[in-house]
Amino acid sequence: TLAELAQERGVQPASDAGSYLVMGSDFGRALCVQYGTANIVAVPVEAGPGGAPVPPQFVNTGLPEFARCMALLGRMWRLRFGLNQEQAGRWTVDFQNQLAALDPAALASPESWWSVLLEQMWDGLL
Repeated sequence: TLAELAQERGVQPASDAGSYLVMGSDFGRALCVQYGTANIVAVPVEAGPGGAPVPPQFVNTGLPEFARCMALLGRMWRLRFGLNQEQAGRWTVDFQNQLAALDPAALASPESWWSVLLEQMWDGLL
């Protein structure tokens, strides 16, 4: 659980850390299955100020959708190399459309994990 990971790292877990099953990392937050919803969310390992829970960032509706979206990224990512700005824009539109077809909820909010990732692609950060 996220609580166990926080303990391993020697940081204070949030009070709700036991409700997240850690399955990976995005090199900043833990990617977790949220108990009760089965949603995939990104959550900081360490608690917020005063031990308060930090709201999770929605990633995907569930593990099957997450796996499909990651597989899509894996298939398409190599096609992004060497593209000029116009081609990269078309690639990003295509990726976004395919992602939305796999899990519409993944892009339903501008604050979702995938929406932020796409914004970084549009800004040329990825």
